[in-house]
Amino acid sequence: MIITRPRGRREYVLEDERDLTPSQQTKFLLDDLREKDRVRIMDALQIQINDGDTSLGGVGQRVYIACKAGLKGWENLSDEKGNDVECEVSSSGEISDEALALLPWEAKREIMDAILEDSFIGEEDRGK
Repeated sequence: MIITRPRGRREYVLEDERDLTPSQQTKFLLDDLREKDRVRIMDALQIQINDGDTSLGGVGQRVYIACKAGLKGWENLSDEKGNDVECEVSSSGEISDEALALLPWEAKREIMDAILEDSFIGEEDRGK
């Protein structure tokens, strides 16, 4: 059996901003999921069977849970007028629903994928 250790807080840049200069990139601050959050995400998985095709549902719930639990803030996020947008975070370190609602759906999906990818063992960890 191979286990992974928590990776800790880290920065994440969306794929479509990686070619920008560092001063132009928005950096999202991610952290490891707690076990109870992993379980909630797994419980949100829904298998949908339509005419013999199987797909996963519950995407909205998974995105919400993962971002609420693993997204700890951001740096260098601007509105359409170029003003800095602050990230509201509660005293417990959870991003507010209002702050989360500011992000486009595609960005939240990518952030969720990054959080989940770091929450489960990967190929690079298997060789250690």
